[in-house]
Amino acid sequence: MGAVDSALMDIDETRGGHIGDGGAVDFVEEASVSNDDFGNEIAARIIATRGRVIGFRNADIPPSEALAAILRHPV
Repeated sequence: MGAVDSALMDIDETRGGHIGDGGAVDFVEEASVSNDDFGNEIAARIIATRGRVIGFRNADIPPSEALAAILRHPV
């Protein structure tokens, strides 16, 4: 935990799911009230470990990527 120093995240992308206490990822078709937006959970965890989250629009970066990260140390 805490390996991400900075992350670039597509602010237009949404994906339903959550991260369990043990780190297991559980995806669902789309975010709703009963399940979190996976991107928001990732952003919250990065911020909680003193990382930076930078939002961008998909048109501003190379296609097909919704997330990029700079790590503090190898994982």
